Amino acid sequence: MGIVLGIIAFVLSILLLEYIIRTAINSSRMAKKLDEVVWELQQLRKELKARDERDHPEKPDTGRVIDAEV
Repeated sequence: MGIVLGIIAFVLSILLLEYIIRTAINSSRMAKKLDEVVWELQQLRKELKARDERDHPEKPDTGRVIDAEV
């Protein structure tokens, strides 16, 4: 019975330690700044894609035309 309680206490202490570490990481300034940088990169990619599509529109039927009479 003592071994089972020891294992349960060990598992609970590991889970508590994991929770504390994850909370510290999530609340740090570096994580918030990294989230901002990732968001900014996503916005830049969207803007570049829109600019590229605007500057180079796809032309319909740009493939080779096969002449049926030949």
